[in-house]
Amino acid sequence: MIRPNPFLFALAALLLAVPSAMAQMPSYGPPPMVGGSGGVPPGVSYGQNVVNYRVNQHGSRWNETQPIEAFLSQVSKRSWIKVEYMLWDIEDPGQRTIGAPIGDEDGRVPFQVENAATGDLFGFAVVPNFDNVTLNDNISVRGTYGIWFDGGEIEFSVFGNEQASDRVSFPNLQANRPEAPDPLDPNPPPPDAGLGTVNNPNVIIPLTSNGGVTDSGGLAFLGFDSSYDATLRSQFWGAEFNILSKPQASVNALQWQWLGGIRYVSFDEDFNQRGVNDAGGTIAPQIFNIRSSTTNNLYGPTAGFRAKLDSKYVTLSVTPRVTFALNDHTNRLSTAGSGFDTPSSFSDEQIDFTTLTQVSFLAEVHPSEGWTFFGGYDFFWSSRTSRPFRGTNFDSSIVGDSVSPQLGLRPNPESLSIEGFSFGATYRF
Repeated sequence: MIRPNPFLFALAALLLAVPSAMAQMPSYGPPPMVGGSGGVPPGVSYGQNVVNYRVNQHGSRWNETQPIEAFLSQVSKRSWIKVEYMLWDIEDPGQRTIGAPIGDEDGRVPFQVENAATGDLFGFAVVPNFDNVTLNDNISVRGTYGIWFDGGEIEFSVFGNEQASDRVSFPNLQANRPEAPDPLDPNPPPPDAGLGTVNNPNVIIPLTSNGGVTDSGGLAFLGFDSSYDATLRSQFWGAEFNILSKPQASVNALQWQWLGGIRYVSFDEDFNQRGVNDAGGTIAPQIFNIRSSTTNNLYGPTAGFRAKLDSKYVTLSVTPRVTFALNDHTNRLSTAGSGFDTPSSFSDEQIDFTTLTQVSFLAEVHPSEGWTFFGGYDFFWSSRTSRPFRGTNFDSSIVGDSVSPQLGLRPNPESLSIEGFSFGATYRF
């Protein structure tokens, strides 16, 4: 049995229905004159236009005498668009090392370490740090649409920046090993490409022992004698809607406008680490992958003001504002690779109260009635923001003759500042 195709039936019905419908439609052109004196339709007096809406008898489709067209026309005449190019700096991680603290060592200068469980010598090592990691000169774009009216102004803006990134890298730790023994050392160690030296140290990530900080003599750590690489990536974007009051002073004097609105900001970061240890090439490579990330969603009402000195050709303004926000932030951590006994994954979500403070300075030049060119500076500060290098608990426990890493989450929000310059233009319709 052949199953009927409903699509073909529907198509056939549509094709048959079109001629039938067209036969019932009146023909194009002026309507037929029936009844009435002189061929004028009933109910229509002499001189009255008879409009057939099936032909273009109105000429233009835009009629500003109609309510909707009149409203949209007035809105467009009171609108402006601002587009700006920004170069912003995200706050660096600062002068801090990666991993747990060490009781008697800074970690930046090579020091001698040994396995806390077996006492095996690992040689000299250093702790990677963020001292040279920067997140500066990030290209950003912001667009703003505004409408002015008799009682004030409305502004809506959206901005976003390119992904900022920087890294800490030790690509080939065994490149110059083994070194020639020191002729002044009466008991030089045997040549071993896996042993770190003062000039070519290994890399370690220190761990606490059952939550306690230890000295270098009994230090638990993740050790890498082949390579180590860590990359930090940051992404920042957001939007805000503000209503400004009518200026409180006349032209060529200091003007004040109160500001109120709502704001959303997203700040996300990833911190990925990868270390390799092969005991100087004597064992299969042990790979350690540690990935931590944070997502910050900040939103809330905004209050502030704008003060400006306005003249025909130049305007100087400052706009401080504060957002009383909730930060819905998520911290994630995962470990993988042959160096770990088993892969692990953790996630923690919290909602905290925070404040977002931003101060915008702007200098504008008005060469014509429609165009404005400007340069500015913005400073943004959040009181509580999660960052991945602050949210990892580097702990361990000693099991038999081995150190068992016990990495986990420890969310620890901190302040964050972002600042930079902007250049752009405004067009008024």
